[in-house]
Amino acid sequence: MRYNDLVYGAIEVPQEVWELFSDPILVRLRNISQAVLPVEMNPFGTAMNRFQHGLGVWWLLQHLCRREEFRHLSPTLPLAGLLHDAGNPPFSHTGDWFMRDAIGHDGETHLREVLIGSELAVRLRRLGADPERIADLVAGNAKPWSDLLAGSLDADNLDNIKRYGMAQGLDGVDYNAHRILDALQFSLGGDAIELDGGAFPEVQRWKHARRVVYRSVYSESHLGMAMMLQRALEIAYVRKEIAPSFWRFSDPEAIGHLLKTNDGTRALIERLRGLQAYNLVAAWDGTEPPFECNWSDWRVRKAVADDAAETAGAKPWQAAAYLGVGRDAKRISLLFRTPEGEVHPDSAEDPPQYRIRIYLHPRAASTKLLRLIDGDVVAFARRAVNGRFPKSVEPPKAVSAQAGF
Repeated sequence: MRYNDLVYGAIEVPQEVWELFSDPILVRLRNISQAVLPVEMNPFGTAMNRFQHGLGVWWLLQHLCRREEFRHLSPTLPLAGLLHDAGNPPFSHTGDWFMRDAIGHDGETHLREVLIGSELAVRLRRLGADPERIADLVAGNAKPWSDLLAGSLDADNLDNIKRYGMAQGLDGVDYNAHRILDALQFSLGGDAIELDGGAFPEVQRWKHARRVVYRSVYSESHLGMAMMLQRALEIAYVRKEIAPSFWRFSDPEAIGHLLKTNDGTRALIERLRGLQAYNLVAAWDGTEPPFECNWSDWRVRKAVADDAAETAGAKPWQAAAYLGVGRDAKRISLLFRTPEGEVHPDSAEDPPQYRIRIYLHPRAASTKLLRLIDGDVVAFARRAVNGRFPKSVEPPKAVSAQAGF
């Protein structure tokens, strides 16, 4: 069967793989946005879904497994690529921290719970794939093979950046994913994946594309609306209005559920569906963490948003906050091997970007809050975090480095 893909054009999908597309697990992926914001809430208007992304990763790994040294990984590795996001909660990485608190899994480790024992697992075995091995590959627990899907430069990353960038119409995402895949090889000892040194310029183009994409992700009003969605989910979660079944909902199902919860969550969801962002009232950027906390933890963001709302005399749902370390820059852990047999690491990377943002509903504008911040959003955020967390908040151990944003 022929599938017309945004990134790779017409690709041929074997009938036995195409038949998997009717399984509820894969149907659900067609209703989960690749971006953290569903299409109806996305100020950029367009977003691919997790099924399209998974099929792109499948296609790249099919290409890789045509090579002799990787052929033994087929069909399990490509099918792991197809399913690698099937454990994600609704709203993609926005929900990872909440899901970890609720059931002890992030998107990668949750796949095992979703897949093992399912009808899809039976169908995968009929195709010669191992569902247990698929779960291990996605979770990064099958070294060195899992580095091809869950490493620092892998088929997931190669498809994700180009697909997101093309869907958003961004310039500067024109690297060649197949050329980088063709450069992947085994180390001389056969116990690690490395890169042919000739691919170094292409890898730098991918890293540039990654910076372009994440510049868009962290731009306004996208970041502000993403934090409004996280705030809506957080309020419902704290009020125990999120059942265990929620983590297997699609985006539309999750939106429908949140609209039936508390007034604050419902108001946020309705505002997001109308593409009405909150006002950005305070911002800070830096390359070093200004104080100790676990950046990207929803509880840290909640502390700052709660203090902002209280100071402004606003309702809790009328404030949202972002504290996070950006994923703009990424150092490749794979070594590059020159034709002379020498190996060298990736080049020096840009320093990580730390960001603090505070958002308020337009009707909650507060001169008192602005006076208290008085240009020092770091001090305000530090007081909020320290006041609510006497000790540093430990990150959930199962949450991957990719969780959140």
